[in-house]
Amino acid sequence: MKQASILFFRLKAMIGSVSLLLFLLLTLFFCFHIAHTITTAAGAETLRLAVVDLDESRLSASLTDDLRALAGVTLSVSDESSAQLMLARGNVEGILTIGAGYAAALTDGTRLPLFYDSAQNATSRTAARELIAGRVIAQRILLRAAGELEDLGIPATEAELRALIAEFEENAHPLYAFSYHTTPPAGVQSTQEDRMSTSYLGFVALVLILVLLSLSQWFAQPDTRRVATRMGVIPQGAARSFWGDVGLLFGIGSVILLLAYLASRSLSLRELLFLFAYLYCLVGICLALSKLQEAGSMDVMAPLLALFTSILGGVFLDLGALSPGLRILSLLTPQGQMLYGLASGALWPLVVLAGVGTGLLGVCFPWRNERRGV
Repeated sequence: MKQASILFFRLKAMIGSVSLLLFLLLTLFFCFHIAHTITTAAGAETLRLAVVDLDESRLSASLTDDLRALAGVTLSVSDESSAQLMLARGNVEGILTIGAGYAAALTDGTRLPLFYDSAQNATSRTAARELIAGRVIAQRILLRAAGELEDLGIPATEAELRALIAEFEENAHPLYAFSYHTTPPAGVQSTQEDRMSTSYLGFVALVLILVLLSLSQWFAQPDTRRVATRMGVIPQGAARSFWGDVGLLFGIGSVILLLAYLASRSLSLRELLFLFAYLYCLVGICLALSKLQEAGSMDVMAPLLALFTSILGGVFLDLGALSPGLRILSLLTPQGQMLYGLASGALWPLVVLAGVGTGLLGVCFPWRNERRGV
């Protein structure tokens, strides 16, 4: 009961009036709803690819044209750096690189310098590779047919052979039946597990760190520190004050996660588990920073630290698509650990987040007062 009273008075001193608290909750819920609407794709009806043509031959250009002519494929021809940037931003799902010597290898029947690179969470990787392989096979058939007809002395132009192949493909039954799954309307239950883009989870992570770092400056105020010092006079008072701070930050973060869940209704149990582990780690970070910094410096540092770690953690951009080194750097942030664990399916980032949070809470715990029995 006493602990609950401490939490209530601290929350009132930190947030202010009830009307302000309700306004903040409604604003957060609205922001989460808008973010979920923006970041959750209603359905991908085209396969977006970028092509980097390093061969610049007639056959490589023909391969590009054949892929562009396919139904359901949107092609962008660019240089290598621009293609990597489009992949990192999510503008394309994969990059087809046609290496130098493609035309010669296709004619000679040797290994083709074709390379396909896709985003880490792309589900269209296999379909894209088979579509590309189908166009390459069609080119090989065209070249072989032209060679055999030439050996037999039968005149045939490339345009005539292409017309025959197009007629065959038009009359032949398709190998695959493509269907597109879209997000069901509100109130309609989906028969498949809904998948959410990590962009929404990244937005939730950004809101969490912004709010908690901004609120943690309250713990660095002189009045708050004097109250914590006076609490040390009471038996177990220092420990109660510490766990009150932990419970207050974790409770506020839990309410934010509840709003994020209600705004989307799509967070899975695994995603919630990683989000709570991320929240636990943030609580340790906020309390550690409030012990080391003054109130004024916390006001300035909170948004900058939240923005820097969010950019480095891959909240706005998949840094792993730009450079493996940036992927390693992103793992130094709690956002990077959470997003990598969700994208890769690994559980060790969950252990890292929990371990870092426990270690920082252990550093902040008032062990000295506990040893003195106060």
